[in-house]
Amino acid sequence: MTESAAPELSLSSFPLPPRHERVLGNGLTVIAAERARVPLVAVCLVFKAGSARDPLGKAGLADFVVELLRRGTERLTADQIDEALEAMGVDLHLETSLDSTYLMATTPAEHLAPLLRMLAELVQRPAFAPVEVRQARKRTIARLETELDEP
Repeated sequence: MTESAAPELSLSSFPLPPRHERVLGNGLTVIAAERARVPLVAVCLVFKAGSARDPLGKAGLADFVVELLRRGTERLTADQIDEALEAMGVDLHLETSLDSTYLMATTPAEHLAPLLRMLAELVQRPAFAPVEVRQARKRTIARLETELDEP
């Protein structure tokens, strides 16, 4: 068996669409890139609120808050959120890293405006309903106990 050199790749092998960037009045930076042949849009909201920024004695807070974002807003229940996302064909992922919290969504292009309204609702008006907080707390404790039991 002979080893051969891997083919050299350059960035020009992967053409990227033009990028448009704008800073909104509220300080939010919006970056957009369009591929006209693809009828989907992807949106990623990034907040400098990762688990490394959890207050002392409150480890896991960022993850806990992210879990609750889909569990209802001041106006919508968790079921209503899920139904609206499903009706728009949205694939939504929420995650926390050490540095940041991410809300990532993909949807057919015609649903971009309602998707943006829904994301705004989730991050600006979370309900943190006591029943949801209790349930999330139970799930978190169960998950941590499982992780401790499995070496």
